[in-house]
Formats: sequence, structure tokens, C-alpha cells
Amino acid sequence: MRAFARQMTERMKAVSAAGAVAAFWLAVWVLVAALVAQPLILPGPGAVALALLRLICDAGTWAILAGSGARILGGLALAAVCGGVLAGISSRSRAFARLVAPALSFVKATPVACVVVLLLIWLGSARVSIAAVFLMALPGVYFSLVEGLSQVDKPLEQMFRLHGVRGWRLFCAHTWREVLPFVLSCARAVIGMSWKAGVAAELIGMAVGTVGECIYQAKLLIETADLLAWTVLVVAASWTCERVLVWLLRASGPWHGVRRYGRMDAACTVVRALPTWRSLRLPWAIARPGRRRWMVWCSTCPRAGALA
Repeated sequence: MRAFARQMTERMKAVSAAGAVAAFWLAVWVLVAALVAQPLILPGPGAVALALLRLICDAGTWAILAGSGARILGGLALAAVCGGVLAGISSRSRAFARLVAPALSFVKATPVACVVVLLLIWLGSARVSIAAVFLMALPGVYFSLVEGLSQVDKPLEQMFRLHGVRGWRLFCAHTWREVLPFVLSCARAVIGMSWKAGVAAELIGMAVGTVGECIYQAKLLIETADLLAWTVLVVAASWTCERVLVWLLRASGPWHGVRRYGRMDAACTVVRALPTWRSLRLPWAIARPGRRRWMVWCSTCPRAGALA
């Protein structure tokens, strides 16, 4: 009970601090809008809130946002797959890494506008957002995964191989757990950049039925409140995608079921990765009957419980 009360108190403090920060910046916004006194240049929070409410209540807004989001996430998924494959090959071949790194570094440093214009010439406006997101996200995914693979614990990997753990079992038991922090950091950085690149590509390419087109129309009609409302929607969509993806990545850990009990010892991880680990009963393990399965606790990491 004390731990629960302490945890709730900390959460309330965090919520209060976030509310205080939000209230401060809203006050700054109101003050600046009052000093400018030109709604066409900088509308107040009330006007933007009304415009946002009007967009939220319109079913067409959600269809446009879903269409743009599908294209952006499609390009991001393609970049993740290609970046993972390229990083895996680069971790095994230095020649391939030296060949690929300059091209991806060049793409990483290229401005989004230049990439979008070239893609418009080559692909047209219908597919420009997917290609732009793919090119902008690929370098970030690749370099993050290469760095993560280079930091993998080699002695522990050799110990896995000596016990006959290879292939997919080795990836789940060792490689993914070592690379996961780099993947999480990459996800937090790449998702926001992908939404920026995708919306910018739609805006420059004037793709019909997209968020970029709506922003361009708001700019032509000088509807600054609608422009800021669309900005809020894009930021909220980007933040939601980031939170969901980070949660999925954390939940995809090979030993996610034991994380609430603590981190497992390396020896325990090796044992659980063995092909015959379910039939093993180690001298330091205590088996206790559960509801339908056996619960095993290891004395070397007593807080790490795992379903056997």
C-alpha cells in the first residue's frame, strides 16, 4: 500500500507539473496574441480551439488524416525493413558498410524540399509522400541499427553459440535485447521526422485529399486558425504513433513476461534460450506448481520469475 501510495503521489506531481507548464505557455500565447492584435497573423487559443473542434467534428478530417497517416507509416515501415536488412548485412561485411554509408549520409544531409521536387519529377504527386518518408527515415534507421549491432556483447553471443543457440532463437534471446535501446531511440527521432517529411511532400506536391493540401488551402485563404488547428492534429497524430510504436517495441521484448519481476541473469537467459530448456530442472532452480504451468524462480536472480 505504501508503494502504491508513493507511486500515485509521484504521478500526481508529474501531472501537476505538466499542467503548470501548459498553463504557462498558454498564458504566453494569450499575451502575445493580445499584443499583436491581428487574428490573421496570430489567433488566440480560443479561435484555434474552435477551429480544431470544427475539424474534429468533421468526418472528412479523419479520412484525410487517416489517408496521410497510412502513406507516412507505409514509408516508415518500408524504411524500417530496408534499414534493418542493410544494417544486418553491414554488421557482417565491412566492404558493404563502406559502400552504403556515403550514399545514406548524402541522403541524410539533403534538404527535404530538394528530395520532394526530384520525387515529383520521377514519381508524381500521388506517391511522393511515401517515397519522401522512406528516404528521410532510412538513414536514421540504418545508422541507429548499425550502432546497436556494433555494441552487441560478443562474449555472451559466443556463449549462446556454444550452447547450440543459433538463428532466430539467438536473435530473440540476445541480439534483440541488446539492440532494443537503440531501436527505441531511433523510433522517437524518426517518427516525428517522418510526419514532417510526409506533410511537407504533400504540401509541395499538392496531393489531392491530403493534410498537405488542407494546409495549403488554409494558407491561400489566410485562415491562420485552421492552419494552426491542422498543425495540432498532425502533432497529436505523430505523438500518438510514437507512443504506440514505443509501447509495441517494449512489449515485443523476448522476456517481456518476466520484466515486472526484475532483470534476468545472463546465465538464466542462456538456459531459457536452450532448445531443451523446458525439460531442464537446474540445481539452483525451485519449481512451484502454478495454475496451469510451472513457475520457476532462480536463486541467482530471485526476483526474476518466468513461466516454464
